[in-house]
Amino acid sequence: VYAANLTPDKETGIGNYSEEDFKKAITEGVTPEGRTLNFPMPKFHYLTEKQVADIYAYLRTLPPKEH
Repeated sequence: VYAANLTPDKETGIGNYSEEDFKKAITEGVTPEGRTLNFPMPKFHYLTEKQVADIYAYLRTLPPKEH
């Protein structure tokens, strides 16, 4: 098992994810391409819109790192 790259790297991270793409990935477990995220990535159904937006905004402040 390896961790996903949550930095804004456009090639190996979430740099091409819109906020809506990010929300769908963490609440429904589906990538923008339609791929299902695998274990151990849980689905965070209980997050509010504001929480998702805040997490997304924070992750966008991280320096991009190639995975």
